[in-house]
Amino acid sequence: MADYTEDEWRSKFRPTQNPANGYDCYTPGEEEFVLKFPNEKIWTELWDWDEETPLLASGFFTEDQGAISWYVCEVPWEGSEQLLAEKAED
Repeated sequence: MADYTEDEWRSKFRPTQNPANGYDCYTPGEEEFVLKFPNEKIWTELWDWDEETPLLASGFFTEDQGAISWYVCEVPWEGSEQLLAEKAED
């Protein structure tokens, strides 16, 4: 079960815009840039195989771990527990 809806997540953590493309996510090949930010500001979009839907997870995950894309947010997440947010399918 997700901790946030996508709208709640966007409102609370405020994802930043990728200067390279104007969108708010970073795609494979841009990991080096994403990793310049503190882990607490990074969220990873993953595929939830149980629910058959994308979701956002706090922290950095590699493509080998199922990463689809990454988000860098203005507001860091806190704590040691994994946070999840629903992600609407595009």
